[in-house]
This record gives sequence, C-alpha cells and structure tokens, in this order.
Amino acid sequence: LSMVIADTSHQITTRHLRMRLGYWIDPRTVVEGFADWLDNGSSLANPTNPAANDSVQRLYAADFGTAAYGITAGRVFDAGVLRVTGSHAAWERALDPRGNLAYRERAGGSRTDFASEWTHAAPGSPRVRLEGEWTTQQNALWTRGATEMTAASQNARADLQRLVLLAHPEAGPLALALRGDGARRARPDGVQEWLGGGDADARLALPLGFHLEGLTGWNREGAPEERLFRWQPALGYYPNPDLKPRTHTRVGGGGGWSGRHLGAGATWEHHTFRDTWLPRILPEPGVCFVLPDPETYPGETAGCTGFENLADSLALAHVNYARETRELLHVTGHAALGNWRLDLRHTYLLAGSVRDPRLGFAGINWQVPENVFAGRLLWKRRVLEGRLGLQTQWDWEWFSERRVFAADMDGTSRVVPLDEYLALDFTARMEIRTFLLYFRAMNLYHDRYATEPGVHPPGVNFRFGVDWRLRN
Repeated sequence: LSMVIADTSHQITTRHLRMRLGYWIDPRTVVEGFADWLDNGSSLANPTNPAANDSVQRLYAADFGTAAYGITAGRVFDAGVLRVTGSHAAWERALDPRGNLAYRERAGGSRTDFASEWTHAAPGSPRVRLEGEWTTQQNALWTRGATEMTAASQNARADLQRLVLLAHPEAGPLALALRGDGARRARPDGVQEWLGGGDADARLALPLGFHLEGLTGWNREGAPEERLFRWQPALGYYPNPDLKPRTHTRVGGGGGWSGRHLGAGATWEHHTFRDTWLPRILPEPGVCFVLPDPETYPGETAGCTGFENLADSLALAHVNYARETRELLHVTGHAALGNWRLDLRHTYLLAGSVRDPRLGFAGINWQVPENVFAGRLLWKRRVLEGRLGLQTQWDWEWFSERRVFAADMDGTSRVVPLDEYLALDFTARMEIRTFLLYFRAMNLYHDRYATEPGVHPPGVNFRFGVDWRLRN
C-alpha cells in the first residue's frame, strides 16, 4: 500500500494509491491481485521560477486520472518459470490550453492487456524467455482530416498482438543478448501493420578488467497514435493517418575497463531511420527566409504567414522522410568507495542528416539535442543488524538547446528554441521492516524549461509517501 502526496505550492496535486495482495497456493505456485488509482492535476498558474524564463511558454491546465486492476499467476517448474497476467485500466484526461475553447480537450478510454511469459532456465542451458502480449485499447482518437471542430470518436479500437523471444547465451568470456519480436497492429482506422525486428548485443571479457562491446539491430516501428490521429496543437500534434511505419537500423561498438573502485567506457553508434517521421517543414532557424527558395523545398508551394509563422499543417503535421542518420558517442564512468557510488553517462551527437526527394539540401533534425549529460550519486547503508536500510541519491540530466515548432494557438506555429536545462532531483529512503518511507525533491535547480513543445515541468516540488508491504 502506498500513497504519494505532491507539493501544492505550484497548484499541483498528485494522489496515488497502490495495493497488492498475493497468495501462495503451494510452494511453487503464487497468485497476486493488484489495483492502482492515480489522479494528477495542475493549473500551472505560476509553474516555475520567474527569474529564469525560457524562450517560450505554452502553459495549460491539465488533469489526468486512471484506475487499473488485474491479476497475475506464476508457477515454477523444473525447466523454468511461467507467468500469466491480465489487467484492465480506464483513463480520463482534460486539457485547457490557455482557456481557448477551440483547443479544449476532454478524452477518455480503456486498455485491456493479456500477457504470458515463459523463462527457460534449465541447468547447463542458456537462459531463454518467450513473451506473448495481446492488448486492446478503446480510445478517444481524432479521425482522418480532423480539425478543431471535429469531435473525437470514443469507440476507436486498436489491437496489438506481439511475440518476443529473448536469449542470453554465454561461451566462456563471450556473453550475448539476443532479441527478436514480431507484432500485428490493428489501428483504429482499420489499417493493419506488421512490425518487429531484432537486436544482438555482444560483450567480450578481457584480462585485467577490460571488455569489448558490439551491437547491431533492425526494427520496423509503427507511428505513435498521437501522430496519426490526435489534433492538439498546444502539444505539437496535428494528425496524419497516412504515416507509414519506419525502419530503424543500428550498429556500434566500444569498450571499457572496470576495476574494484573505478571504471570507464566509450561506445560509438550509427543509427539509420528510413521512412522516418519529421515535420513537413524542418524547424530550422530562419525557415521563413529559406522556404521561398525553390531549390530548398522543390514543389512546396505553401509559405509563411508574416515573417516567422507557418500553418499548423506545415509545421506540426509529420510526414515520412526517406532517410535520417545519427552518429552518437556515449562516454561512461563510475567510481565506488564504501557506501558511495558515482555514475556518469555523457552522450554526444557527432553527426546527423536528413535526406528526402522533397528537400533540395541535406537537412538537419534540429529537434535532437547535441549533448546530454546524466549522472547519479548514490549512498546506501544498512544498520541495526540489517533491520534499517538508509539510502540517498542525487540524479541529474542536462540537455543542450533544440529547435522545435510551437503553436501560437491561432492556426499557425513558429520555430522556437527549447533552451538548455538542468533537471536535478534528490531522493531519500528509509526502510523499516515492512515500511518504506521516502522523500523526493524534484527540479532542485528551480529551472524553467520545456521538455517538449507545450510540456513544462513545475519548478522545485516535493513528494513524500509511505510504502507498506503486508506479508504473511
């Protein structure tokens, strides 16, 4: 049983109730029922530090609530473990972007999941897991050609059936992580898509704590339902049901060293997206000055409104682009001493380009940050002969500036920067027998930033609660 209470100094309230009840039928079989209730609301009247304004504010009142319940059963066999789960959830959301009635949104829906999982763990054989999933959604989705005056369909149904195979074979110092999956997706508009792919990661242990890594993968991915059907310019959504699935290919490699107290590593990755989803006009600086050039967007007859605004159908609606590439470098490091541990992960965008017959140039996806720095400082200890557990941790992420389209709520959008920002969180936990007490301070830097167009987390806010586990 747990409950979370959020600080209301910025008119934000969150209530979360979670219950679990399990019963052992025999030493190898267990059944558990679970239920979750969540309600979250905010007016965002004065959400963040006014002394640290970012370049654009798209604030709106928002409420989201959901109730979920289900049951899971598991049994241990000599050759492995079987688990079966069924759940049902109903949700409601409400948005009121700046009080504009044309953009107000009231939606609700439900989701039903059935899943099974078999983990083969016989002695002397590699660990293999087979997962199956069947999901049915009843959503309020915008339909083809939706505008601000089009009502949402409460009976739009989406189905997904997925089968996943995971394997972790090992041969001496070589360890592999293999994944393959296939899925059938039935969209709310009746279109069926076949998705899936596979990934293979390898790690070779070397003497003196060194190791080498390699990775590759190919996956066919379906466009998110929000991009396909949802009309909500305040959040950057404009529907395009004609979006096709994209393919994502990745290759990479790297290495590192890990000792008792220190470790470091680096990995290079190359990603290729074919038929990827990007705005019809790329959000580059000064787009309204280059758009009229017939060699920039050949065949594009639409232009800007004024000096910097484009119609939402140009700026927010996504279309398929032939090819996008990204080269990334991940640099990691850790240090451990006693009860302390420091983890760092820095990601650098080395190169990136967008190519399509619609473009007369090699474009840039300005929506991707060039640098992301993340880290965690953790301290944990058990005292009183292990009966009391203490833990504190600092988590941080720093994102560099990006460029996106943001709606002006009048049928047009303009290119704006999402400024660089630092998200700094602090968490403290105390475990006493079956009780877990926790406190969390979020956005301690009190920065004012946007993670996506129209999505502005609050300023410094506090959460605390108790998790009580009943065991018999």
